Amino acid sequence: MQLIQKLDAMLGELTLPPRIKRDDFRSALNKIRALALCGLAEADDRAGRFAAVASRLDPLIKELGKDKLPELKEDTRLLNALLGLALRGNIQSQQLTQARAVLDIWKKIDKNPETATNILKQTIVNFHKQVEELRKTKDKQKLNKTIDGFDSFLDLVSKDDTFFKDRKTDFTLLMAQGYLGIGRYAKAAKLLEKVPAPNPKGNAKDREESLRRVLRVLLIRAHRLEGKENTDTARLKKAEALLDEIMLPPKDAPAGAKAEPNWGKRDMNALLEEIYLYIDLKYYGAAVNRANTLLTFLQRKLKEGGAWKDRYFETYYLFVYAYYLHGQSQKDPAKRAENIKTAATHLRKLATNQPDLGGDESKKRFDDLLSSKEGADLRKAYEELRK
Repeated sequence: MQLIQKLDAMLGELTLPPRIKRDDFRSALNKIRALALCGLAEADDRAGRFAAVASRLDPLIKELGKDKLPELKEDTRLLNALLGLALRGNIQSQQLTQARAVLDIWKKIDKNPETATNILKQTIVNFHKQVEELRKTKDKQKLNKTIDGFDSFLDLVSKDDTFFKDRKTDFTLLMAQGYLGIGRYAKAAKLLEKVPAPNPKGNAKDREESLRRVLRVLLIRAHRLEGKENTDTARLKKAEALLDEIMLPPKDAPAGAKAEPNWGKRDMNALLEEIYLYIDLKYYGAAVNRANTLLTFLQRKLKEGGAWKDRYFETYYLFVYAYYLHGQSQKDPAKRAENIKTAATHLRKLATNQPDLGGDESKKRFDDLLSSKEGADLRKAYEELRK
């Protein structure tokens, strides 16, 4: 950096040929300076020196805010890397005013109306990935610092929906996903409760109606996860009541007539959330039945791959897990052993037909369960079947 500063100072004193523009050299030096600072900031970021990241990049950010450094604006890749690092550094060091300033400058530079959406989406994705990695390393201090910083940033942004103006439902979805990804379930629920309930007779192809249905399922999930994490029965029951509203026939359905199924019965996210909730409510038998019914449908879609495949193996895991918990809940030792063995048999069947257990994500679910204290009895029964 000192060399760049010396070269910049020397540039003002040099006598250049008439056709050589001094600004061309200055632009090159500015770009080299930005690359150098970006590299140093990345090293600070990896080391967890988030305040240093923000401080190191602050001069460049201020220059960009004053419409200087046009050469950086032309290099989208470098610009986005620099602004992304500055945003994360300020968030993680809880310098929220500066973080908001970086966000505003980014929006000012990129005139695309989707800029705010894309920035927030990518920021959320990046933080969720970082949180997952930190959970694996079990670095609680760094994990808590990262979560607290991002939580405070979301609090700041959630109070200002000018990012989306007339697209408040999209904004709520994005903020809720942000809170859910860092375990702030109560905040996600509070935000989601403000969204009007979906219309049971609404058109699922209508964008606003479709989004409201997604948000309703997320609201159920937020209450469920908050209840599960804090052993809060009231939260779980709240989730159950909301689930019933989208699963049972609408209240205004004609009496005596065969009621049309509510929209939740046709919504894949809702059907999966129902299984998760029944497991957390300890309705293990009902969870097994729901998972088995859903597997019958998904089996026909399995060859299509993609999301259908992912849903199938997620449901299969829930089926085995619920069956196992159902077995563990039995007071009769013989019935307990029989049901646990049945759960292990279903897992063995999957492993025989799908040696990779449906892919990396699916395999990890089963591996985590089998290696856990909770899954000890299932592991024992499974190993017996493999002999």
